[in-house]
Amino acid sequence: MIGGPLKVLHVIPSIGPQRGGPSVAAVAMCRALAQIGVDARIVCTHDDGPGVLDVPLGGWTSHLGVPTWFVPRAELWPGALREFQIGRGFSSWLAAHADGFDLLHVHALFSHLPSAAMLFARRANVPYVLRPLGILEGYSLRRSAWKKRLFLRLVDAANIRSASAIHLTSRREDEVSVIPGSAPRWIIPLGVDLPEVAPVGSKSGPFRIVFLSRWHEKKRIDVLLAALGLVRDLDWHLDLAGAGRPELDARIRQLVASSGFPDRVSTPGFVAGAEKSRLLNEGNLFVLPSASENFGIAVAEALAHALPCVVTRHVALSDEILESGAGWVCGDSAEDLAGALREAMADRAICLQRGTAARHLAATKFSWASCAESLHAGYSGIVSARPPRRSS
Repeated sequence: MIGGPLKVLHVIPSIGPQRGGPSVAAVAMCRALAQIGVDARIVCTHDDGPGVLDVPLGGWTSHLGVPTWFVPRAELWPGALREFQIGRGFSSWLAAHADGFDLLHVHALFSHLPSAAMLFARRANVPYVLRPLGILEGYSLRRSAWKKRLFLRLVDAANIRSASAIHLTSRREDEVSVIPGSAPRWIIPLGVDLPEVAPVGSKSGPFRIVFLSRWHEKKRIDVLLAALGLVRDLDWHLDLAGAGRPELDARIRQLVASSGFPDRVSTPGFVAGAEKSRLLNEGNLFVLPSASENFGIAVAEALAHALPCVVTRHVALSDEILESGAGWVCGDSAEDLAGALREAMADRAICLQRGTAARHLAATKFSWASCAESLHAGYSGIVSARPPRRSS
């Protein structure tokens, strides 16, 4: 490091809100790092799920309070190639700009920008930290398995082995991830902002169950709807917020329409900001029956809103929820989930107690300030262990 603040370039395929929690977390992480004096910047494509962000391309811009350089996402067909999120001109951009940073923090795998950045860093002897986003967990590796095995063998296995550190966000992610090599593993949870919460007395009427996450097969919305069918004798309403690929959206909406209780389910689509806070404040219970979550930023946000959570054991924060009494952890079947929902709705007083525990858990465990301090300490250790750069 040549004097001044530590300079860290965060590389991620997309920070579009349609991409869900990992993208939102990267922006918040950089803001938190800036608060303690780190010059944290982002380079990414202008991807936002099926569409693209309306942002300037080809220069630094302040996006959500973070210096960001957007490279254009190549529009490729078929969709599988588009999901690789190729950034046009990214290799040339790296060659021109990477030397201005002390290290890289790379988010994700099996995507153009992260893989290209790590390959470049290996060849240029630039240190980098990898946050794999749960992509090395069994569930993820089994999806499109042959493509991932091939890509690992050809590119990303060497990238992973050469990382200065692997940034994992939970004990569960560490336990279930298959990580080649012996790079140090940092277990540093993500943070969450603590909002104002609605007064307890304002939550009346039907028991409000909130699902708020990117719609994806692994979220198992079909299982949630099946479980609700088993507790239809109770007075509840489901806010099923989120969005995903158009074909999946259509399939889920059809499931709702044919559920036998479509009038008890709201589908507001993608929500953010004040609308997200309103939904969480009006809720009595948050539910996420995922097959895999390496952290679960939506769960942490619900906890911060004093919402007790019902999650499967595959959600990384399930251990903390169980230990702190901040909700319920259930098995994989619709019957298991229905049993947890029925127990949660049986006694509103107990649900409120667990909501208080949820807020306390978020306040004490999931702090962006703590995350930033831990990252800064790790970055500094990597940089100080390297020979000093010569000034030009």
